[in-house]
Amino acid sequence: MFNFVKLIKNDEVKKYTANTVWVLLEKIIRMFTVLFVTAWVARYLKPDNFGYLNLAQSIVFIFTFLTTLGLDNVVVKNLVSCDKDSSKLLGTAFLLKLIGAIFVVGMLGGTLIWLDINADLKLMIIIISLSLIFQSFNVIDFFFQSKVLSKYVSYSNFVVLAISSLTKILLIAIDASVEYFAWVFVLDSLTLAIFLFYFYVKGEYKKITWDLDLSLAKKLLRESFPLILSSASVAIAMRLDQVMLYNYLSSTEVGYYSAGVKLAEAAVFIPVAIINSVYPKLVKLDYKKDLFTLQKILIAPTLMLCVISIIVTLLSGFISDAIFGTDYASTSKVLSILIWTLPFTYIGAFIGRLMLIEGFSKFIFYRQLMILILNVIFNIILIPILGVVGAAIATLSSDIIINIFFHYAFKKTRHYHKLFFHWKN
Repeated sequence: MFNFVKLIKNDEVKKYTANTVWVLLEKIIRMFTVLFVTAWVARYLKPDNFGYLNLAQSIVFIFTFLTTLGLDNVVVKNLVSCDKDSSKLLGTAFLLKLIGAIFVVGMLGGTLIWLDINADLKLMIIIISLSLIFQSFNVIDFFFQSKVLSKYVSYSNFVVLAISSLTKILLIAIDASVEYFAWVFVLDSLTLAIFLFYFYVKGEYKKITWDLDLSLAKKLLRESFPLILSSASVAIAMRLDQVMLYNYLSSTEVGYYSAGVKLAEAAVFIPVAIINSVYPKLVKLDYKKDLFTLQKILIAPTLMLCVISIIVTLLSGFISDAIFGTDYASTSKVLSILIWTLPFTYIGAFIGRLMLIEGFSKFIFYRQLMILILNVIFNIILIPILGVVGAAIATLSSDIIINIFFHYAFKKTRHYHKLFFHWKN
């Protein structure tokens, strides 16, 4: 019989639970604050300018794979597995990400000069791309994840949230133009970098001995190469719908859709926080020996996320009107659809982590590529017919099909079906 009392008294369980609580607490406070401020900004800018701001962010986000280089989970995995090389790992990952960020800024700047698009949109794209440079310091976040010390990341994010929110409110108060709101992205990244570095130095890891190890860089890039392609697919799939909406319709429709995305993404912190917190534990588990433990870690959060999705769907109209107002007429429909990506996001992230641990990185790329292909096909079909609702349906449909059924396509990944159907205690 399952002993729940014994489980909650386990020291390791307490450690991971405490880490998750810190992450969730920060994310919950962040969610409500960001929603309040974002709604204020959206009402101030109106759907047209709000659409332009989010379109600029989406275009930059599409190229983030060139700055992350697929290194995020690879670095965490290596930090968990090998404590001795943490300085070289952090230094090498930092420099690789910094080089990637500088390349993206230069590439966007050179390309946009020749493109015939809105001048304000060009400027906002360049401004937002500068934030990628400071995001190189996120390697410290990976270090804290590997040590189950996410509270320091939470502290840093609290400060960023406060400064960012106050800055946006100030911009509204002085009647600033939309371009100034793009600079807030840069301020956010800079502030987070400063405080992550501060907590890293202040803690027990006071000696900064980050070095670039070329052999290690080659090893990390070899290991992460399939994930670079996967990251590219993820970035494009996540933001291409907004670019396609702008192409087919207008920035106003992008504004409606972006508002719905913001509401749905406000809850994405839940599956992300859970998977980030348990990932170090997953690295230590054996799939065959610890299948029942893995099933519990997968199924329990998935059911909880389904309950959240039901509640939000029922209240979507009230939530949309209360937060964004009547100017954003189609937002409630977008929210009621996109909120159902939550459980499938967790399922996909969970199985993706297992694939990474088992050395199946190439299948992560295949999976994300298929999501991208399906998303593009569905968007092409549905946006002209259903507008913003079609874009939302395209996103959800792609997530469901791939995250539930993809692993059946390959012999090496087919055993993951046991996570869903073979329950043995």
